[in-house]
Amino acid sequence: MEEIVDRRILRTKQMLREALMELIEQNGYEGISVTQLTEKAGLNRGTFYLHYRDLQDLLDKCSDYMLEGWLSIMRDFNPLEAQNSKYLNVPNPQIVKIYEYFKQNSWFFKVILGPKGDPAFPLRMKRAMHDHLEGNRVKFELDDNDFLVPSDYINEYVLSVNMGILQHWFETNMTKTPEEVAIISTRLAQLGPLGSSGMKKLRRANKP
Repeated sequence: MEEIVDRRILRTKQMLREALMELIEQNGYEGISVTQLTEKAGLNRGTFYLHYRDLQDLLDKCSDYMLEGWLSIMRDFNPLEAQNSKYLNVPNPQIVKIYEYFKQNSWFFKVILGPKGDPAFPLRMKRAMHDHLEGNRVKFELDDNDFLVPSDYINEYVLSVNMGILQHWFETNMTKTPEEVAIISTRLAQLGPLGSSGMKKLRRANKP
């Protein structure tokens, strides 16, 4: 019986999360009321207040939940394995798993990172990724003397590139598969923008 109740609670919370994102996409966060939300979800106001204090509490907990799902995948990511050159043409399963998570939960990420979403959320993602990168630096016992470029610049580059890829993928309605995006992100990571664009090959061809 307890398991049935737990499943009902999980389903109720998911209905409220999805209704919130639909309304944000339509009206923006500021234009939403609890009544609109519960009507959209097919629930009553009392049910909403059993789980959340207000709309901001729902948004915060929804964001926490989705971030934790992403970070749980990132914790298993091996940056050393990601440097393997075979992944320039074959999708890295670890990166595919990350983009599959974003695709499965695009109802949230596409909206929250979009023009009517929460401006604070991309910053939260960046902070979480920054902490993850710094954790890797400690894990692999790297210090600033090991870097050709200062680590804070590397972190900012990695954060900006990956956020840009993700947002562009959503803006283009995810026409590319997670496998294709995994190869794109790997090529940019391993070859950089010049190597990925073919400019280096062009430069060699024009070399006197």
